[in-house]
Amino acid sequence: AGRAHAAHGVLFDDAVGHGDIMRDAGAIGWAARNSFKPGRSGDECWVIQGSPAWSRDHLECEPDAIIKLLLAAFREEIGGSLPTASYSAAHRWLFARSGSAGEGALWDGELRLGACGDWLVGPDIEDAYISGLQLAEKVLASG
Repeated sequence: AGRAHAAHGVLFDDAVGHGDIMRDAGAIGWAARNSFKPGRSGDECWVIQGSPAWSRDHLECEPDAIIKLLLAAFREEIGGSLPTASYSAAHRWLFARSGSAGEGALWDGELRLGACGDWLVGPDIEDAYISGLQLAEKVLASG
């Protein structure tokens, strides 16, 4: 279930006037303010990922073009202007998002061997966490 994603990291001089997360907004599949993430603080840095469809359509674009296009989409979605960007970078991941195997976690009590991860549940970091919790429950239940 790998899908092409263009990711864009940008460091702004000032705060962006928007909430901390954006999902499924036009060209943008996901965007997050880095300082919002647990254990992080500091400069106004955002990671912006193109949606799978948008990324497929722009798979061969140069990084500078991706930066301009995703910044324009981000500006449009927040409905205003953006602070000056002091740094930006783009990266292409051909297989950035996992699918879901339809399992929470895998556990073989006889072998005492287990596996967990986002690939078992869904594409987000929260899914990896949920899978890890489910594996821990299976291990504890097996004694």
